[in-house]
Parts: sequence; structure tokens; C-alpha cells
Amino acid sequence: MHKRVRARTEAMLDQGLLEETERIEAAGGFSLTAGAAIGYAECRDFLRGRYKDREELRNRIRRNTHQLIRRQTTWLRRLAETVWLPP
Repeated sequence: MHKRVRARTEAMLDQGLLEETERIEAAGGFSLTAGAAIGYAECRDFLRGRYKDREELRNRIRRNTHQLIRRQTTWLRRLAETVWLPP
């Protein structure tokens, strides 16, 4: 899972997530829900100078993604009707 999150985070950043975030902010900004989404929230913080460099941005996105995965997995385990499939 860590390998997949790392690859996905790199792909999002390489494909212009930070630039997309800048354009959205310049065009009027995000709704509360969209602005809190993993990836956008960290990019917004980066653009506001809250992180020292792009490496910290990457690490924050990865960390928050892993936290979400843990919360979702815990929640899904409680549902008897959940069917687990291989990735």
C-alpha cells in the first residue's frame, strides 16, 4: 500500500496538482469540501508558506492519505457485508 500511495502522490504532483491548485485559488478558490480534500489541502498550505519545501508537501500528502486508509479500513472491517477483493 505504501508503494502505491508513493507512486500516486508522485504522479499527481508530476501532472500539475500544485499548478492546478494555484489556478483554482486565482479563479475564486475552493468550496469548503473541495478545499479540504487530500492533495488540495496540502497544496493550499504549501502555497501559503506552511511547508518548507516540496519534499514536505509530498510527505504531508502521503501521511494524510495513509491516515485516511487506516480510518476507512477500520470502518469497513466493522461492516459484515464487506467483501474484500485483491487489488
